[in-house]
Amino acid sequence: MTDYGFEFIVERIIKNANESLNEAKENPNDEYQNGHIIAHYEILNIIKTELEVRGENLKDYGLDMNLEEVFLHY
Repeated sequence: MTDYGFEFIVERIIKNANESLNEAKENPNDEYQNGHIIAHYEILNIIKTELEVRGENLKDYGLDMNLEEVFLHY
């Protein structure tokens, strides 16, 4: 897989996470959506940690953010 391919996959995960976040904000009592956000957070956190360990530029992957603040404290 190329770097571009991996960047595209991460971009799609972030997009889906943001869509779930918007839906959860509209329906704060929806436990499914809240769980969905946590799942996206966990996936993105693992990817971000692995990229950090490898010295990658997180901005290249759209992960130069505080994931916890964005997805867990909305």
